Amino acid sequence: MKWGRRRHPKKSLQWIYRKYFDYHEGYQWTFINGKFKLLRHSETQIKRWVKVTQDRSPYDGDWVYWSTRMGKHPEVNKKVAYLLNQQKGKCSNCGLRFSMEDLMEIHHIDKNHRNHKWENLTLLHRHCHDEVHMTSA
Repeated sequence: MKWGRRRHPKKSLQWIYRKYFDYHEGYQWTFINGKFKLLRHSETQIKRWVKVTQDRSPYDGDWVYWSTRMGKHPEVNKKVAYLLNQQKGKCSNCGLRFSMEDLMEIHHIDKNHRNHKWENLTLLHRHCHDEVHMTSA
């Protein structure tokens, strides 16, 4: 309300209230400006962090774990690391987790190899990638 008074010094309190505040989900004083709404503290999602496993280290060579966790690793291609993170370390075809020994390939979902948008890319095991292309041919 103080911000509204400062922004519109010649307008009344009722005018400021009607313009910027509304009754929303049981709360009378909710700041709403068009399609934007100021969230209350109770409406903010709590994001829990997963602790690093006791026997893990960035130097242990397990780049699949760290790419899945952080979305980046110095030994891994940026696209592969990002896709591992987005897919939570799982192949989008078979649903199994990737391991260090697995061969991985980036698959273009719409089969257009010029479309490198993230929505069009997915990471597959090499045998799953071959299987996808055999069934689509």
